[in-house]
Amino acid sequence: MYKDNADFILIAIVVDDMAIASNNNRLLRALQRKLQANFDVSLFGQLRSFIGWDITRTPTGIKIDQSTYIRSLINKYGMSKANSVRTPLASNADLGPATADEAVLDADGHYMFRAVIGGLLYLAVSTRPELSKPVGSLAQQMHAQAPRHLAHSKRVLRYPIGSVHVGIHYSSNGPWTPSCFVAAVDADWGGDKDTRRSTTGYVVTVNGSPIYWKSNGKPSLPFPPQNPSMLRYRLVRKTYRGCANYTGKSAIRRPGQITRASHRRGFSSTAQQLSQSRRAGRHPRGRST
Repeated sequence: MYKDNADFILIAIVVDDMAIASNNNRLLRALQRKLQANFDVSLFGQLRSFIGWDITRTPTGIKIDQSTYIRSLINKYGMSKANSVRTPLASNADLGPATADEAVLDADGHYMFRAVIGGLLYLAVSTRPELSKPVGSLAQQMHAQAPRHLAHSKRVLRYPIGSVHVGIHYSSNGPWTPSCFVAAVDADWGGDKDTRRSTTGYVVTVNGSPIYWKSNGKPSLPFPPQNPSMLRYRLVRKTYRGCANYTGKSAIRRPGQITRASHRRGFSSTAQQLSQSRRAGRHPRGRST
């Protein structure tokens, strides 16, 4: 990144692909001339596709989706005629490891499962946050997959068939102020029935568009997850400080500046469950203490 007062140039390079963004056309043209003078490069004009992303300019901002990538993924695994599904996974899907009396995939099935999950992971981290949890859970079974794991991965692959053009729209109208950053945080407590690990998920949005999201497991703890308000504050503060490097705005300094947007009923019910279990002298999941 190059920055001179209010003018900036951003360059993103992935292998032999490059994207350049600037708010100053004069600087942009000067950089293009220097690149052509020193390197063998081809300029393709306005950015419309980049590393599997389809980029569309709208009157109010920029939309990023992966419709071309999704179609190629579906065709690659012979599912072009498959019907779409309304949810990535069924509510009763068993994502646990293969049991001792359960058949395992052969070499071809093993390769296909790993390839499908790899393709879906790129969707989950790029433009489809709703796939983070199901794809992440299936990715934990890379070492030993049962046929049901491959069936679940194919169902997740069928999910975007009916929504190939769904993506993320980044508005160009909203202000870069602390109030435009919102973090939503939620977690369970010992929700993994195999390891009793907790899962925490969060997403940070700016002007309503997600810019950072994650879902991951946490170690088993004898108490509920940390206070969601403080986790939300740390997430937004970290994200806003990073964006402040580009916008020149001051960083967030007080938790009161953060918009509250998390659902806390799960936390309060978990705390109540813990309290009741302690009074009864038993573990809230039914195991003796």
